[in-house]
Amino acid sequence: MVRRAIDAGAVPVIGGGRPQHLDKGWFVDPVLCTVVSPEIEIHQEEVVGPVGIVLTYDTIDEAVALAKGSRFGLSGTVFGDDVDRAVSVASRIDTGMVEVSGNPAGLAASPLRRAESEWAGL
Repeated sequence: MVRRAIDAGAVPVIGGGRPQHLDKGWFVDPVLCTVVSPEIEIHQEEVVGPVGIVLTYDTIDEAVALAKGSRFGLSGTVFGDDVDRAVSVASRIDTGMVEVSGNPAGLAASPLRRAESEWAGL
């Protein structure tokens, strides 16, 4: 999936190679990619592996739309130095758990909150 993302315009910032001590199998070093479009597969599909993607935005509304633009949503994180504003943004993101600046305390209404999830309402 990472290779297809790169072919679609994603730019690997760090990592992504094969671990030196593993010469067989489907192993990859952790990789972080910048993504040019939220429409590409790596943003739209669930990635199983040590892969992070970064999309840029200009406004908070655009950032929220990007967060809501995937059918997956187990967890998310809002980083910011204004805690009240970060909590306000986090409340607009429909996902299972939302952390604010890496601290999940008090913000996870339910790990099964996403309405479209097959687990919703359990």
